[in-house]
Amino acid sequence: MKLFLYRVSLTERSKGSLFDALSAESGEEVPQRKNELERVFSKRFDYSPNSRVKMTHFPIQNEDGYFAGVLGRWMADTRPADEKNPFLEKDSNYWELSSYFFNANDDEQVLGIEFNRSISSDHSRIVEAFVEGINKSGLCKHYKFDIRSLNHDYDFWSAVTNYPKPITSLKFDFVAPNGPNNVEATREAMKMLHDDTNSPTIKQEFCNNEGVDLNSKEIKARQEYASGGGGETVAKSGKKIVYNSVAQTRSEEVDDTLKPTSFGQGLFGLSDYLKDVLRKIK
Repeated sequence: MKLFLYRVSLTERSKGSLFDALSAESGEEVPQRKNELERVFSKRFDYSPNSRVKMTHFPIQNEDGYFAGVLGRWMADTRPADEKNPFLEKDSNYWELSSYFFNANDDEQVLGIEFNRSISSDHSRIVEAFVEGINKSGLCKHYKFDIRSLNHDYDFWSAVTNYPKPITSLKFDFVAPNGPNNVEATREAMKMLHDDTNSPTIKQEFCNNEGVDLNSKEIKARQEYASGGGGETVAKSGKKIVYNSVAQTRSEEVDDTLKPTSFGQGLFGLSDYLKDVLRKIK
């Protein structure tokens, strides 16, 4: 089973509403991010990416901060399903499932998702719809969930350095200020920018028709930060996309025996199986 890897980030929701004021007066504290992740990933809830699609988050197991479960899409179908009459159609509704595994521990926060084309044509849309479902569900009132793909940094550099023409546009889409702490100076700069603008996401674009200087320490730091789950990167030469981080999402092969098969029946030693798989940097 192949897992595509993403990093989940939480940013505090904007303050200033009446509800926030009442919470402050009551002495309610904002929960720790890990506690909030564990609480949300322990709950079953339904969500709908659009009016035609019904999805569910179905948790199976939690062990030492490692979670296993499924994201299911309810399929409404009518098929020839009568043993004696091959032309007699009956309702044949069923769930299409995509297994997931999540490392909620503070230094990682990595989600691995099984791609099921019957749920969506792209694994990125499965996780995007899931996170949108969390944010709209009301489960997490203090934080907004974001997700960005994990990448191998060398894939970016191989793509842009081997392309025969200059890179004229480099776009970054960051989550701030809670990206991975692999580039401290960049992380702090994002935090300051977030605090100044009260923006949970920061988009930056560098353009030069003669070619962006990819050897700049600012570009290198941003790309390293992004590849560790802090953002997405798109590099273009003219109108040609040379690199898109979403299309280069890291993946890991795991044994099919890890696939959740039954509610309430988790796999013993789940954390041992996953600790070297669900990692921010590898």
